[in-house]
Amino acid sequence: MREVKSKNDSVTVKYRYDATGNRIEKKVETWKSTRTTRYVRDASSNVMAIYRDSTVTERPIYGSSRLGEYRGNVPEGTQTLGYRYYELSNHLGNVLTVITDNIHMNTSDTTRAVVSSVSDYYPFGLNMKERSWQDTTISKFRYGFNGKEKDDFAFTQSLKGETVSHENLIGDYELNGDGNDASNSGNNGTVYGSPVATIGHDGTTGSAIEMDGVDDYVEIADSPALDFGSDDFTVSIWIKKISPTSSWNNSIVVAKHVSGGSPGNNEWAITTFHRFGGQSDSVLCGEWNNAPQRIQWRRHNPGFMVQHHR
Repeated sequence: MREVKSKNDSVTVKYRYDATGNRIEKKVETWKSTRTTRYVRDASSNVMAIYRDSTVTERPIYGSSRLGEYRGNVPEGTQTLGYRYYELSNHLGNVLTVITDNIHMNTSDTTRAVVSSVSDYYPFGLNMKERSWQDTTISKFRYGFNGKEKDDFAFTQSLKGETVSHENLIGDYELNGDGNDASNSGNNGTVYGSPVATIGHDGTTGSAIEMDGVDDYVEIADSPALDFGSDDFTVSIWIKKISPTSSWNNSIVVAKHVSGGSPGNNEWAITTFHRFGGQSDSVLCGEWNNAPQRIQWRRHNPGFMVQHHR
């Protein structure tokens, strides 16, 4: 496979291989950026180093087979814990648990390791969300089902069980420094206030923004593409609340809502409250919540709340 494209050509992934068919380069191209991953292999085709653009980011650790990877870049002669990640796999090669070398000792001279992720899989590699966990402060481990590399793209994330189709997509907001629309539909947003770049639900630094709940927001100009008429439509968003909210104004996550106590004609809103005008959150604070909402359109929509999916 040399090249893969999304349905509307907004994302292109290109591959290069060596003479024996091993991947040596992966290039992900979108309309606003290009990300290149290169693989340095030894004579037995084992990956010895992984470069992100021109910077080495990972070095696999081997015994008789791959044991994990090293992500540090510390000077020679120094030792820093927390940069080595070790994979615990089953007899099928599936990576079930990843631990770091950042061990902790207690008073009885025993140690415990820090777990960075836990995974389980359905047949053919679909991730079991109810049996999986990822420390969002740590970048995701590169390998998963059958010990193979996870290929996560904006348009397909099959190994994670999350597939994003760009067919009929009118807005895709990565919030990685701006409010631009990554779907190529041109519905770019403007960032107001001073939101801070932070780690997103996938563990990637800079893939989300933290808003202060006062004057930070992203505004998207109205356009005919955002007027859905009598059609149903779907909104999906990841949200992480820092603390509980009792204010209706601060409960709105995403909306096409001008004013008033509840959306009026041809308006809608998704909030963290159980109901419009309510005073309690329906999402857990301190962790990421995914809110996919299929909104059945009505002329007057009384409201749709964020549902908690774990």
